[in-house]
Amino acid sequence: MFVSASGIHKELGITCANNYEVVTKRSALNSSYTKILLADSSKFGTIKQGYFAQLNDIDIIVTDNELSNNWRQFITEQGIKLHLV
Repeated sequence: MFVSASGIHKELGITCANNYEVVTKRSALNSSYTKILLADSSKFGTIKQGYFAQLNDIDIIVTDNELSNNWRQFITEQGIKLHLV
């Protein structure tokens, strides 16, 4: 499954801007074998209102080259594959 996010926080997890998206995103993630998060680097460190997952629920993250080194290290330490484009 490919999923997008409006906010990604180390402790508070992955969030979206609209609460009506939460149930759909959670259900889709729960029924998926491979979970791929697509988000640009500006979303990392941001929190929005609709929590739907923790980072360790994700298998792969695809983001841009502007992602900070701290985030790059944190993601790889979590065992999540990281693809920078």
